[in-house]
Amino acid sequence: MRIAATTEPAVISLPEAPQQWLAAVVPGWRDYVFSGRLTEWTPSGGDWIPLSRWSCDPEWHWVGTETARRSALWYDQELSPPYGVNAVLSLGARGGFGQEYERGRDLNLQLGGNGQDLDHGLSIRVMNHRDRGIELWRDGQRLAQAKGVGMPSGHTLHHNWYEVGAWVEANRVRVRFEGVTVLDQKLTEPLGRGRLAVWTERNSLRVGRVTIAGGQGSRHAETSVEK
Repeated sequence: MRIAATTEPAVISLPEAPQQWLAAVVPGWRDYVFSGRLTEWTPSGGDWIPLSRWSCDPEWHWVGTETARRSALWYDQELSPPYGVNAVLSLGARGGFGQEYERGRDLNLQLGGNGQDLDHGLSIRVMNHRDRGIELWRDGQRLAQAKGVGMPSGHTLHHNWYEVGAWVEANRVRVRFEGVTVLDQKLTEPLGRGRLAVWTERNSLRVGRVTIAGGQGSRHAETSVEK
């Protein structure tokens, strides 16, 4: 079957469950898990390398950064609305109890950027839910804020993975956190073609996965899902 393109999540009913495999051919779908050499992404403002996430169990590694300033991982290709992006992010444990990572410093996405300046384009900033929540910035000015949502506080903060995403149209951006739309903002000026980035500031960040749908020329990907 062919599924029409849409900016809303699609729900498809199958006549029966696949016996072995379900294959989907999806134009414009890119899925990055960063399991090997870092390709199609360029670091700036610091190193992005495989790092352990938990100080008590250093066996597991994900691409990440330890930074005392702004540090970004830029997607090499420009994207044009409409497109969707979903990033699975976490904080890395460093030091002992009560250190900086326990305070829920930001996990951020950049949309329509120029590959260099993080004050250019749209910034989605996920912070501590008790303080600032989730904010949407454009060119250095805050457009919208969702208080009461975002990262928790306390020692369990670094135990969790957080999903941060957006549905991006030329004149509208819907910000999603943990599968829920938390901001729906109309733009007075259209968002043009630009670069996507995952970034943070004064933080210990790990990137588990980034999925991008649409936004550029067709690239066919085949995904197999076991029954």
